[in-house]
Amino acid sequence: MMVKENQGAIRNRFKIILAEKEVRDGKRYTYLDIQAATGIATSTLTDWAKGKTRYASFDTLAALCHFFECKPGDLLEYLPPSEVIPEE
Repeated sequence: MMVKENQGAIRNRFKIILAEKEVRDGKRYTYLDIQAATGIATSTLTDWAKGKTRYASFDTLAALCHFFECKPGDLLEYLPPSEVIPEE
């Protein structure tokens, strides 16, 4: 999560959205399943899952939203400065 002083941060909710989809569908999804459905590289999916995504293209966001049946705001969350825990 990239943080600039007094701006807050954007956190992705990939793991949460994935878990919700798995419950909804009654199925576990691997990154290979998601890659096959979206065309997004597994390395990119891993970065999303680990919260190491530094930027996201509109194409990636659109593919994830289509797969998860969600909106971009479901995948990304704004944290105000008071809620950001500094990384060491």
